[in-house]
Amino acid sequence: MSRKLNILNLEDNEYDTALTEKKLRKRWKNCQVTRVDTRKAFIEEIRKNLYDLVLADYSLPSFDGLTALKITRKKNPDIPFIFVTGVLGEEKAIETLKKGVTDYVLKDRLSRLVPAVHRALSEFDEKAKRKKAEESEHRRTDQILLNHAALLELSKTKTDDLEKYLKLVTIISAQILGIERVSIWFSDKKSSEFHCADLYLLSSHVHEKGRILQADRYPRYLQALEENRMLAADDAMNDPRTNELSEHYLKPMGIVSMLDVPIRIHGTIAGILCYEHTLPRQWSYEEHQFAASVADIVSLAIEAGERRKAENALEEKGKELKKRVRELENFYEMAVGRELRMIELKKEIKELKAELLKYRKNDGDE
Repeated sequence: MSRKLNILNLEDNEYDTALTEKKLRKRWKNCQVTRVDTRKAFIEEIRKNLYDLVLADYSLPSFDGLTALKITRKKNPDIPFIFVTGVLGEEKAIETLKKGVTDYVLKDRLSRLVPAVHRALSEFDEKAKRKKAEESEHRRTDQILLNHAALLELSKTKTDDLEKYLKLVTIISAQILGIERVSIWFSDKKSSEFHCADLYLLSSHVHEKGRILQADRYPRYLQALEENRMLAADDAMNDPRTNELSEHYLKPMGIVSMLDVPIRIHGTIAGILCYEHTLPRQWSYEEHQFAASVADIVSLAIEAGERRKAENALEEKGKELKKRVRELENFYEMAVGRELRMIELKKEIKELKAELLKYRKNDGDE
């Protein structure tokens, strides 16, 4: 299919423009040439930013090509700009190239026009691709840095108050990735229900909780979570892994795309971290990694909480045992003291009996 070209032609001779357009239409049938011949008209058209290419005569009665080039480069530095002119000496040709013109074609050699335009457009397209790739890489790098900063903040934040911590997780996740809905769900002991511990809505900056999902309604969804590190559904209502959520959850909530990660505790799914967007979204590799890392951090926070509870219970048990030991020691000391006292009393009684016997004996002898 022929490429559609919109060309701005700075030319005071209508015949030359018609001849130029005829040449170009042999290669690009969908070619539209707009002719202007004054500074004012040229500026008005170039400001519209509708053109793929500028063809300009070098010299006009009331305007000139170099000024047109300067105006064009100020508005659009990358658009191809080709001089199509009558006479252009070697020095002027070199000067124009130095000042940023893409190429030049002499009017008596219009056979060079199509190759020159083709080369200029190819270079423009290649440059645009490189620029787009560079911008994409810059955005990716910036996003990675933001992700790392967010993960570091979550890793360093105290998790003593789990409810408060989960709110921070959902807020940071939504803001970093620009996700409308981020929620954390936990299953009951029988894994029959999942309870929403926190849902953050980015657009309204509101937290909600309490919603319940019955596990037996969504077997394929839960099986997919069980078998995978994460579940990314760009089109959640039509994805076979998530479409069973449509009627009771996706449609009522207006959810289009999902990125869900299981929260595993000791290898078992204890909860789900849900990234949900209300517009179509293709989840990137960086978003996959970020979501998985956040889920791991939440898992560690929960396990740390369990350890704290166990440590606190052990500490309380240790205090109770120490108290019991002290009580036993006190009782033992008291018992031993009484035993020693009994021994002393028995000894005193024995001594008294001996003295009494001695006294009776002496009294009988008299």
